[in-house]
Amino acid sequence: MTSVCGIICDECKFYKKECQGCYQQKGTPFWTQYVEEKVCVLYDCCVSKKNYNNCGKCTDLPCNLFKNLRDPETSEEEHLKGIETRVQRLK
Repeated sequence: MTSVCGIICDECKFYKKECQGCYQQKGTPFWTQYVEEKVCVLYDCCVSKKNYNNCGKCTDLPCNLFKNLRDPETSEEEHLKGIETRVQRLK
């Protein structure tokens, strides 16, 4: 399963343990509690506000929300490569 932002859920170490995927959890993955958000900002923008199934439908991809949402455990290089991969996957 591919998430709203292009992450492949099956490849995530948290999938089926702490997270069932953003569609199943309606944009509330476990990590939102650590960034003091109730809903993932990408899910909220894409699904709740723009009524898209994923960010690939948006003409602003990759937007600042997309670029700024970064796993703190990744390097800048990994983050930028991840953005590139996810954008390609969504387009």
